[in-house]
Amino acid sequence: MLQLPKPVWILSTGRFLSEIGTGFTVFYGPIVFVNQIGLTATNVGVSVGAASIVGIFARILSGSLCDSHWGAKRTLLISGIISAIGAFLLATTHDFTSLLLGQVFAGAGLGIYWPASEATIAATAQFDQHRDAYTLARFADNLGIGVGVIAGSALVSIDRAYQVLFVVDGVSYLVFTIIAAIALPHIARIRLDDTSENPVRRWFKALGDRVLLLYLAINVGFTVYVSQVQATLPLYLNNVVTAVSGVPFPTEAIGALFTGHIILCAVLQIPVSRAMKSLDHVRALSLSAVVWCVGFVSLWGLSVLHVSPLAIGIVGLTLFAIAIVSYTPSASAFVALLAPNELRGIYLSLNSLCWALGYAIGPPLGGMAIDAGASFAINYWLLLAVSSLGMIVALYLLGRLYLRSQQRRHSRNVDAPSLQSASNPANPSDRVVK
Repeated sequence: MLQLPKPVWILSTGRFLSEIGTGFTVFYGPIVFVNQIGLTATNVGVSVGAASIVGIFARILSGSLCDSHWGAKRTLLISGIISAIGAFLLATTHDFTSLLLGQVFAGAGLGIYWPASEATIAATAQFDQHRDAYTLARFADNLGIGVGVIAGSALVSIDRAYQVLFVVDGVSYLVFTIIAAIALPHIARIRLDDTSENPVRRWFKALGDRVLLLYLAINVGFTVYVSQVQATLPLYLNNVVTAVSGVPFPTEAIGALFTGHIILCAVLQIPVSRAMKSLDHVRALSLSAVVWCVGFVSLWGLSVLHVSPLAIGIVGLTLFAIAIVSYTPSASAFVALLAPNELRGIYLSLNSLCWALGYAIGPPLGGMAIDAGASFAINYWLLLAVSSLGMIVALYLLGRLYLRSQQRRHSRNVDAPSLQSASNPANPSDRVVK
């Protein structure tokens, strides 16, 4: 990992600083808007939903910008500026209109950021370095969020100045933008096709990749699982497990438990990735699906046995941390491997859109399961475990489909990297220039 290109380390440092600001606000945003400003929970929910919708279109725009002469670096700079504006607007929120405006900017900035960030890593690292590069970036993300959550908790406990958290968030985005502007190289794309081609046709060309389409369907499933950890499990522990076991579980304890989960993800990210180094990307994703299955079965079994909420939370979040850190680097690296250089931004934009879709599906499913009663909510985890078995089968088919596609390319005398190719020493259609 120490041999990774300098731009990967620079971007990871910027991501670490940016995520510190995100960690400051991830838990305390609703507190600011509801308890301090006096808005309703419905107002907050509508604004977050609007940000998600804007984020979807922003991801599409980001993919096209990355694959144009505009490039990934400039797209990253745009995302940092827009995100900073959103954070400062949220810091000055006083009514629903200003909240909505701030959330729209924040959603747009985040949507533009992810495809550009992933494309920058893919372009500056060699093919055989992609997994390590994405591992380092994810480690920086998790560590930054963990530091931000802990620091934010300390700040709130001292002076209760909640809105200061958003100012810190905005400053962190500006710092990220400055680092990217000064230190990151510009990636000059050598296009393999006509640069004047209609952008819509380029998206349809990407969607004509059958391997990519199967992967996207699988990836939506993974993102649904991640959303269950963040959106469903806290409510499940607080409302269902406490009622079934008869053991109280304070909200503060839930917050501490999930803060520990974020930190555990940071601690495990690099060791787990190194342990899986010998596996190709599809097998690594399959192993992640197995761990998800074990985690869901554990939640179901421990709930049936009426174990305390703390024990269920520790077991579940530990297994889910392993599942998440084994999933995220291989998922991004596999898409970067699939993507033709001239369509890399669009491929990674589609990968990012899976997260938006997964978070649109997952939380409502979990909420309906909890509202259906304790018995159904407990068995809901077993249903998720069964679905993860289907994911394993789908990943097996993905591996076979990918290998067949590679064989067809070789038969046409087109050089293409394998699942763990180290034969292609660099991304041939990129020039990294200062």
